[in-house]
Amino acid sequence: MKKVLTLFLLTAISLTSCSSDDNKGETEHSNISFSNVNFNDKAPGETVILEGKGLDPEQESKYKIIFRKQTTAPKLSTRALPPDNSFETVDAVIYRVTTTSVEFNIPKEATNGEVIFRDGKFDLRLTNYNYKK
Repeated sequence: MKKVLTLFLLTAISLTSCSSDDNKGETEHSNISFSNVNFNDKAPGETVILEGKGLDPEQESKYKIIFRKQTTAPKLSTRALPPDNSFETVDAVIYRVTTTSVEFNIPKEATNGEVIFRDGKFDLRLTNYNYKK
C-alpha cells in the first residue's frame, strides 16, 4: 500500500510540474515593413521602387523578391492521394536597397500571382500581382 501511495504522489508531482508555458519570450518577426504596395500598372520588365522601413543596405544580398504563381494539379491522377498544388516562382532582380526603399525589376517571366519579399529569415507577403495589358 505504501508503494502505491508513493507511486501516486510521484506521478501527481511530475504531472503538476509540467507546464505548457515553456515558450519564454516573444515570437520573432521581421522589422521590415512596406507601404503603398501596388504595382499592378507596371508591366513585366519595368522597374519598381517600393517604399518601406527597417531595410538594411548591407543585407541586400539576403533580400529576395519572389513572384509566385500557384499551379493547379491535374484532376485525374494515378496517385492514391490527391496531388498537392505547387508553385512556379521567378525571382526579381534587385537593383538597389536603401534604408527606406527597394528598387527592383519585375521579371519578364512574371505572371499574375503572389509577390513575396524574403529577408533571409522571414517571408513577407507584399501583394498579388495582377497586370492587365
